[in-house]
Amino acid sequence: SREFRPSLRHIEMLNELGIPAEPLDAGACRALEPGLGEKGPLAGGVHLTRDGVGNCRQFAQQLRERLGARPGVQLRFSTAVLGVGRADGRIQVEHAPNGPTGVSQPPQQTEHDALVVCAGASAPLLLRTLGWRLPLMPVHGYSITFRLQAHGMAPRSAVVDARAGVAIARQGGRIRVTGGFALGGRGVP
Repeated sequence: SREFRPSLRHIEMLNELGIPAEPLDAGACRALEPGLGEKGPLAGGVHLTRDGVGNCRQFAQQLRERLGARPGVQLRFSTAVLGVGRADGRIQVEHAPNGPTGVSQPPQQTEHDALVVCAGASAPLLLRTLGWRLPLMPVHGYSITFRLQAHGMAPRSAVVDARAGVAIARQGGRIRVTGGFALGGRGVP
């Protein structure tokens, strides 16, 4: 159909990039994903055969646990990083930890062999002093997660409605619905 033609161009581009993608007609979409139901308009779909769904919060928690258990690793939370520099092959970090009342304590400087920066869209500004130029722009998305009912109809995999800009992804016993995003800025307060 006419609505599906732009997806065919995207499939070609994905395949050229080494990302396996194949076009599906409406019947094949419903056979692959029964959660789409039997009724309603559906032009077709794109099946990303090696695609997956991740839980960012769970990933970060597991990363924290694994790194925290390694010798020599220091994790600092509730700490404002004021600057990053380099001297004699070591990384210098100026930071101000929050005290028990949430008030920043006097700045401290520490030296490290390596540094993992988890600063999101603030990373380019923070790492500019090292001469790094990171081409990052914040993307603020909107999502809601629901607990699935025992016998509820829900997709088994990720489903994206490109026209509406909505994605539905199953994550174990939950389902996450995302839609809409804003580029740049600081997001919605």
